[in-house]
Amino acid sequence: MATNNITRNSNIAHVKINSGVAFFYKWLEFIKPLHGLTPLEMRVLAMFLAKRQSLSKVVSQDNVLNEILLGSVSRREIREEIDMKPAQFNIIYSHLKKVGAIKEGAITPRYIPNVEADSGEYRLILMFNINNEQK
Repeated sequence: MATNNITRNSNIAHVKINSGVAFFYKWLEFIKPLHGLTPLEMRVLAMFLAKRQSLSKVVSQDNVLNEILLGSVSRREIREEIDMKPAQFNIIYSHLKKVGAIKEGAITPRYIPNVEADSGEYRLILMFNINNEQK
């Protein structure tokens, strides 16, 4: 039976988090059952997501945004910021593409939280469809 009251049959937990990379990493931790990335892969993807949010403030066209975000200059900046050797970064970047986190020159939308920059709040709602029939 569906209900419109969000507090009924639910739990609400508040998580205090800094904006930027910390937020995106926490987002990826919460959705980990849906993607299975390693902590290092999540760290790299969180860096891309934070840079994407920053770039989206000045670049409005998605194709241009993705071209800049996944271009060699941005990749190098991210690699240097997390102090990773090029070979290791390239392996992680390739794996993100292999598992579909980065596809067709863009971060796959399911990995991008629908959060407005500087909003101060983001709500992640998990809906569990419970099968009451036990086998």
